Parts: sequence; C-alpha cells; structure tokens
Amino acid sequence: MPKDFFFPTYVGLLSPDHKDKIGPALWEFLWFISKTTKEFIEGEENLGIVLGGKPIKFADIVEDLGSSESTVKKHVNRLKKYKYIESKRTPYGEIYYVKNSKKFKKNRQTKNGLSGNERQTKNGLSKARDRPKMDGRQTKNGLSNKDIKDIKEIDIKDDGMDKQNPFKEYEKFFGNLPSSAINVFNYWIDDSQFVNPEEIICEVVKRAKKQTPRNPVKYISKILTDINHMELFTIEAVKAHNEKFDQKVKGQSKQKAGDIDWENL
Repeated sequence: MPKDFFFPTYVGLLSPDHKDKIGPALWEFLWFISKTTKEFIEGEENLGIVLGGKPIKFADIVEDLGSSESTVKKHVNRLKKYKYIESKRTPYGEIYYVKNSKKFKKNRQTKNGLSGNERQTKNGLSKARDRPKMDGRQTKNGLSNKDIKDIKEIDIKDDGMDKQNPFKEYEKFFGNLPSSAINVFNYWIDDSQFVNPEEIICEVVKRAKKQTPRNPVKYISKILTDINHMELFTIEAVKAHNEKFDQKVKGQSKQKAGDIDWENL
C-alpha cells in the first residue's frame, strides 16, 4: 500500500459557493491537486500541471478512487464546467491543469534570486497559452535549465512519454508521490545543468528501485547530487558511469552497492 502524504489546499475553497459548484466532484478535485507536480503563472492566474503533463485517462483516476469511469467522467466534466480544471485532449488521454493552483509556495525564488515572474521577463518568455517544451536544454557552456522554465507546450509522442516523466516513474516503482519528491524533482529539472534532466532522474529512480532504499526520496536526491558533483550532465554520461559502477560491483560481490563510494569510481 502506498504511504499517505500531506498536500496543501487553498482555504478559500471552504465557502458555500465552492461547495455547491464542486459538490460530489470533491474527490476528483482533490485527486488533481494531489497529483499537481508543477505550477506556472499565466497572466494573473496560477496553473498547476498534473503529473508533469502526462496524458491521463479516466481509468487512471478510477484506479485510485475506486469509482466507475462514468462517475469519474461526470465529475471531471463538472470541474471543467465550473472552471476548476482545464484540459488538453491528446490521442492518449487528457493533459490536465488545475486552475488558480496554490499547492506550492508562490513566486519561489531560485539561486539567482529571481522569482518565476522575474525569470519569465528576463528570459523573454511570453504569457501565451502555449507552454514551453521540457527538452532541448543546453550544457553549462550555453543556456542552463534556468533559461527554460514553465511548461508551455508538450509534444505527445507514441514512443513512450512515460519514460521521460520522473513523477510517473516514481509512482510506478514507489507508490504515491510525496511532496518531498516533487520538490526534489522540480529542483533538478529547473535549477541543474543537466542536459536531459527528466531522463537522468528516471534513470536514477529505476536504479533506486533495485536497491529498495528505506527512504527513496533521500536516496534519489543523494545520487542526483553525486551525479551533479561529478559533472555528469548528459544521460549518456550517466549511463556510462552506471555501467562502470555495475562492473565494479560485480567485482565486489560481498560489498553492498549502496556502500560503494560513487565519486571515487
């Protein structure tokens, strides 16, 4: 069974107006809030993207809530009608956004001291409805991840979008996504020099599963920190290092992989 975890909600929802509008769709609305992995500002509104932009089917929600697909569909349409959520239809499901999302602290400042709005102005990103792609990051000698921020457009590919989604990858191996994992993943996606941050995080998550760590988030965060310290900024460099690591582990079969010093390989 997945462990329970805390997630915040907006206290302004506790009003007669919201109660009447949300009604029986409350559980679906809470589901969308809990699955929100990132927020971005569009105009005067905060939008929260659900599961990193992964296309979601009604069956995915049913699996967690235990209702029928017809009931979930009715409740989701109710939330759309009253503008609590919006979605973008794809061949593989719908990409959902929570409107006026306040799950995370607003205008969080990064290492360079700029808020989300200031970064958007500095980097010349528009506030149009299209969202920026989450690929195409450059190395430390060019643009860093700090130059490409909020999600504006998501390319839907039939060749395995899930494989590039660290949030979904974590859920697949470890169950419900805790807020600590969301914060860790968002940090490395936004503020690292990784060229392929989503792919690198997914690679680390998959390998973490093999070690069955007591605290997966802490374990994953430590490995990502080590990778960054060693300047393994591409997925190719990470995989090459992993291969070398595995070869050394084979030669030290009596020693646990988790005890080997990554940085001295």
